[in-house]
Amino acid sequence: MNGKPRTLTELYPSLWLKALDLERPVTVRITAAEVEELRLPSGEKHLAVVLSFEKATKRLAANKTQCKALAEIVGSERCSRIGWGRG
Repeated sequence: MNGKPRTLTELYPSLWLKALDLERPVTVRITAAEVEELRLPSGEKHLAVVLSFEKATKRLAANKTQCKALAEIVGSERCSRIGWGRG
């Protein structure tokens, strides 16, 4: 960004990856999958799987469907097999 921000997204960039951030399908490498406590807009806290990716600045707070797909890809629902908590 050069100069002043022109959009709200430029002024307040999100920490989290979302579909709008991707212009086309991409292949990524997951570098970490960790369970973190996140705060909802309501103020409630909940645990979520947060994925980090190689060469990416944003992380993905995965939903239940995404977590199930990840478990299917690696062939296990065990946290240690998927790599929760490992960098």
